[in-house]
Amino acid sequence: MNRIKEVIKDRGIRMDWIAKQIDAHPSHLSMWISEDRYPSQERLIKLARVLKVKVKDLYPNARTKYTYILKEGE
Repeated sequence: MNRIKEVIKDRGIRMDWIAKQIDAHPSHLSMWISEDRYPSQERLIKLARVLKVKVKDLYPNARTKYTYILKEGE
């Protein structure tokens, strides 16, 4: 189970804006939320950066080496 929808709601950011920032179609973002599809590693990292969270915050049960993705100064 992912927490993408919860994080987006907590941030108060529109899904269409997020999709534009990560170069994805808004319907893809919806499919990631419903887990009909999953983002590529690249897009997952971009999504976490845009939302200013760790990948682990979006997918708490995922095993990944990308737990902290913000660059210094962000």
